[in-house]
Order: sequence, then C-alpha cells, then structure tokens
Amino acid sequence: MCKFSRVHMTKTPTKKSPLPLAKVLGENIAMLRKQRSMTQAQLAAAIGIEIETLSKYERGILGPRIAQLQKICAILEVAAWTLFVSVEEQSAFPGFIFAEQIQALSLKDRKTLQRLIELYVSAHGTKRK
Repeated sequence: MCKFSRVHMTKTPTKKSPLPLAKVLGENIAMLRKQRSMTQAQLAAAIGIEIETLSKYERGILGPRIAQLQKICAILEVAAWTLFVSVEEQSAFPGFIFAEQIQALSLKDRKTLQRLIELYVSAHGTKRK
C-alpha cells in the first residue's frame, strides 16, 4: 500500500527577466525621450498613461499596447520599427535610420537637403567604394 504524504510546497519568488525585444523597445523609448528633453511625467501625460507604466515600458517589464505605441511614435516623431532596433543593430541599418531622420525634417528642409545632395553629386560624381 502506498502512502502519500503531504508535501508543503512554497512558491519561491522569481524575478522575471525582461524579454529582449521589450528591453530594446524600452531602452529606445527612454533614449528618445531624453534626446527630446522630456521627463517621464511629460511623456506619460502626452500618451495618457501613469508614470509608473511608462517606467515599466522603459525597463522592459511591460510592453505598450498598439494604440499607445502609435502615440509614442507620434510624440517622439519616429517610425514604430525604429523602436525595435537595438543601438548595436542600428549600425547595420544606416540608410534606414538616415531616411527616418530626413522624414522628420520639414518639407522645405527636405527640398533644401535634396538640392544640396544633387549639387554634391554633380560636383563629386557617384563613386562607390
């Protein structure tokens, strides 16, 4: 005959480690917020969330909903995909990052930049290394 004894099992608290993609997203939100000299309170208010929620986004503990992500992108003036590219990976996408920076310019500034590039290319050619 088998005897079953009650084993007292306690749940040991485990610290959840942030998901890599959530961590990248959070780091980029924090970096862009700081580049724009915004506080967490200012960005959280603009998104319509609590400061603690934004803090969790920036630490990679919690991910924003799609609607919140769209607001974040609009406020920080970036495309959503750029928030998911780590700083290390950004060097692999210099053309895309440059295109995003150009898109952030006003129409007048984009036309000026286009004219400058055309003048440069006509003066120096289109040599590739």
